[in-house]
Amino acid sequence: GLEYREEDSNFSVSDFELSQNTWDGSNGNALTGLGGNFDVFEYFIEAEAPLISDKPGIELLEVTGAIRFADYSTVGTNEAWSAGLRYSPGVGLTIRVTVGEAVRAPNIAELFSPQQPIFFAFADDPCTIDNINLGTPNRAANCAQLVPDGYDVNDFITAGIPGVTGGNPGLSQEEATTTTVGIVYEPEFIQGFRLIVDYYSIEIDGAIDALSAERVAEACVDLGSTANQFCPLIK
Repeated sequence: GLEYREEDSNFSVSDFELSQNTWDGSNGNALTGLGGNFDVFEYFIEAEAPLISDKPGIELLEVTGAIRFADYSTVGTNEAWSAGLRYSPGVGLTIRVTVGEAVRAPNIAELFSPQQPIFFAFADDPCTIDNINLGTPNRAANCAQLVPDGYDVNDFITAGIPGVTGGNPGLSQEEATTTTVGIVYEPEFIQGFRLIVDYYSIEIDGAIDALSAERVAEACVDLGSTANQFCPLIK
């Protein structure tokens, strides 16, 4: 099969919201417009091949396979594939196994949302007395580099912390390696009964997600040193 797809999304802020008379606007969280698009060309092949059937000890033995290639205007080329096996010895029992690799390209909001001011809800400081022992063994030493002696977090608690949030046009696709093993049991002597048991294993590489302000602060002081990608995000 072949597929070509274009995706386009635009969000325009109303004049009323631009006036900042809404609750968000009055608190400094002015809305901004969003616009972006991408296109993708994909081609794929799928196959299902019954190998053996109606033999002693093998009521059905079947293999399946699929592979898909994609070329995105944003993240470039990627591929996804799967391979499966289905075996039934009879007596209402079927065993199935599937392995594969799936991909997800970032969407328009994740790529093109503009950087905009926002007030984050008050975040727990990982360097306070209550929290400093809740992280990795690196937290105390890293906090000592960032927090001056005599610092008291209670002197600085406010209703919110100003910052910015937005998309990242440099994102790559996320990839998942999956394994599924399962059985289906439908005994003839129990009318309408079906038992399905599946085991799933999913490992995601390069997951696309947004970290909360708390997680950014914790990652800054929990890594091996403060020379990491998270500390510069805190000002």
